Parts: sequence; C-alpha cells; structure tokens
Amino acid sequence: MSRRGRRGTQADPFLDYARLAATPQAPAVIAGRALEVRREFAEEDVEYHGFANVPVTAAGSEKKEMTALSDENGYYALVLPSGGTFAVSAQLPPSVLPAAPKSITVGAGECEFVQFSGLHGLAL
Repeated sequence: MSRRGRRGTQADPFLDYARLAATPQAPAVIAGRALEVRREFAEEDVEYHGFANVPVTAAGSEKKEMTALSDENGYYALVLPSGGTFAVSAQLPPSVLPAAPKSITVGAGECEFVQFSGLHGLAL
C-alpha cells in the first residue's frame, strides 16, 4: 500500500477495519496495523507494507490480557470484554527493533487505534 489510503489519507483503512471489528456485543475495541516503512535511499516516495502474523497484546488491570495476530496486510483488532487502560505491545519481526508498549485508554463502546511501525532496524 502506498502512503495514501483509498480516500487520500493513511488513516482510512484503520477506520474501515475497526468498523468491521466492532460489534454490538463488544464494549471496547483496540485496532490498528503493524507496518514496515520502506524508503529507498535516493527516492522520496515512502511505502507502507503490513507485517503479517504479528502478535499484538493488550494487557490491562485485573489480569485482563488479550492477544491477536495481524492479518496478511498487518491489520489487527482486539475486541475487549470491557474498557480500561491497557499496555498495548507488538512483537515486530526481528529485522525491526522492539517497539515500546503504548498506554491506551478505551471506554465501553469506543475504538482506539494503535499503529506499530518499523524502518529496517528502527522502531517508530
């Protein structure tokens, strides 16, 4: 996928994916994408490619923890039984430095987007 999404912004695929993942039974959703950022040294164009099969984990209080694998395009969704504050982390491939966990607060009926991306040995 190029830098721009279908409708001109990079965020649109996240919105589409989260709408599919959120159901009336799911009070909270954390969704996003695990990305590889590719840029040739002499070129200005930046390309984004999803990392497949990346485990993404949301760990919250009261021993709440859920893990999902990203799909072939890097998208993932964690449908949580209740809202709260979660440390969200992704195990990116070995070619990318580990990304720091991100603290996310999501309420009942809400969806938060968390993107993990890496550039050949650098976590962003």
